[in-house]
Amino acid sequence: MKTAAARVSIGRPDTWQVIGGSAAVVAAGGLAHLAGRADWSEIGGATLAVKVHLGAAVGALALGAMLMAAPKGRTVHRRLGWTWAVLMAVVALSSFFIREAEPGRLSWIHALSGWVLLALPMGLAAARRRRVHVHRRTMGALFYGGLVLAGAFTFVPERLLWRTFIG
Repeated sequence: MKTAAARVSIGRPDTWQVIGGSAAVVAAGGLAHLAGRADWSEIGGATLAVKVHLGAAVGALALGAMLMAAPKGRTVHRRLGWTWAVLMAVVALSSFFIREAEPGRLSWIHALSGWVLLALPMGLAAARRRRVHVHRRTMGALFYGGLVLAGAFTFVPERLLWRTFIG
């Protein structure tokens, strides 16, 4: 049985975690503001793959922001981290069924989904092997690159989320 002192902890969040977590919270607040004037019919008429992808991405973004800001190495972090990993896998896998940008073909953004599917198990394995620095770097890259940066590209004019929130 492990004592509290024997638990693995990476200590205080570093500056980039604080900045990134804060940016995610501000972005979520901005989206909540836009949600009040959004035209949800765009999403209502989307394919099942788009709805699954969007739902998993929003869940992963919210949970990921919480995980980045919360203490690490505890049971809650591990359990929520596994939930986040499943959501990320769903986001990546569901993207392969979305081909509206280039009908019938995979686009360059699908390479990001492939990267997520490769990096995710590596980040999980690093945590299990107690290679905290590798785990932190990998999961941070997945969160910021795979969710935040990729999410920003969903607001390009004429894409679904642009039409839903901006018009």
